[in-house]
Amino acid sequence: MWPPRSRELPRHALFFDGLSNSNKSRVVLSVEGAKTEETRLRRIDKAVQALSEGKAI
Repeated sequence: MWPPRSRELPRHALFFDGLSNSNKSRVVLSVEGAKTEETRLRRIDKAVQALSEGKAI
């Protein structure tokens, strides 16, 4: 699950909502598949960075 700080990023959320279902799944499964909290946060940061640049992951 995305941490609360993602609620502060509505522009990124709008871009995410516009992604295809397969791209959304890729992002979510990457984050959910992390075994440690550190990895999960690193993957979230990577996803947010890509979304801020208008890129799919």
